[in-house]
Amino acid sequence: MLRGLARNPAASVTVLLRLVEAWPEQACEGLRRRRVLPLPVRDAMLRHPSPRVRAALAAHPHVDAVARAELLADPVWRVRLSAFGQPGQEPLPDDALMRLLAELDDPPSDMLFIREELFGELCHATGYELRLFRLAAAHPRPGVRGFAAGFLYLLDERSCQALLEDEAPEVRAAAAAAVAHRQQVMQPADLPDQHCHAFWYVLQRPLSRALVDQVLASGDTDALQVMGRNPTVPPDVVETLLRHPDPSVRQAVTGRVDLTDDQLARLAADPAVEVRTALSNHPSAPAEHAAWIDHGCDIRPGNTAFLLDRYGDFLRQAGGRLRLVTSECPACPGCWYLDMAVVRDGLEAVTLVLPSRARAEFCRLLNRLDRDVRRRTPPDSSRKLRWTGEPQPWWHQRIYQR
Repeated sequence: MLRGLARNPAASVTVLLRLVEAWPEQACEGLRRRRVLPLPVRDAMLRHPSPRVRAALAAHPHVDAVARAELLADPVWRVRLSAFGQPGQEPLPDDALMRLLAELDDPPSDMLFIREELFGELCHATGYELRLFRLAAAHPRPGVRGFAAGFLYLLDERSCQALLEDEAPEVRAAAAAAVAHRQQVMQPADLPDQHCHAFWYVLQRPLSRALVDQVLASGDTDALQVMGRNPTVPPDVVETLLRHPDPSVRQAVTGRVDLTDDQLARLAADPAVEVRTALSNHPSAPAEHAAWIDHGCDIRPGNTAFLLDRYGDFLRQAGGRLRLVTSECPACPGCWYLDMAVVRDGLEAVTLVLPSRARAEFCRLLNRLDRDVRRRTPPDSSRKLRWTGEPQPWWHQRIYQR
């Protein structure tokens, strides 16, 4: 009952403050799930003696960055870990992240987590935000720069070169090891037996012919889709994938930049509409097939309902303003729909293949959802263009979490 009362949007500030004072343990979960947290209640939670209450404030979807920055210095590490954040929260300022990185580089001896685990928790909490790695690459502590060197592939060329030439030998060694790791050719023994993040990660690395042949022989269409995008796959295997009976495999190959004119022509005439639609993303596609869609969209049974659920889940988040979140691993089949702009691309692709009456009904539903997305996501002032030079659809012109 107390949890429900704390969550009730009609509860007054006086009632909420009374709950925080008299029944903090019972009320904090409800307060964490409130859509709006009044400033006096926020202040009371920030100064509360219970670590659980302070951790609940740190985990609130709309807690301000100032409060989170203060909680990063909390004497209880559980509270600090909660203040690391989560995708959708207001980003921490650069100076707060720089201080936090320094603390994680030298955690106290009684800490339950080791240094590497703390860095991993921060990466996950920030959604592998690129700003985090840019700041770490320029950090005054060599240990933090060494951490950034492990994510060299996420950094811009200037930051990468700076780490490769760093004054600290351990940082230079970490950067060189990261380069060597990315260039290492994957063998059959490197591929996990089951689908997981490591499985998809291996398929995006340089592949040996033995591993390519193993994946081909497996008949695993999900694996073939990811492998079809890999630039290290040899031309004869690309040709084999182009002739695969499953349209999803042929669709994955449409994004390759090394396709010949003959291969492009065959894809443009593919009997599967999803393959022809995906080809519109290719810079060398025949002009008559250069539709405005900028992402290959998965049009398959059950996927439309899934996309609508994802779009609706985005709008069902608590709070007012929302920001889009980039996918941590866009090539992973389980991750590319974390980006709502990609979800909306898929829904738009569906409208292109529906018959007229169904299309009109579907568009009415989309228009209603779109109005809420436009209202709750701030527009991005920087102009984003397709490869054709035309502006991206409006849903790509929204602000992402940094």
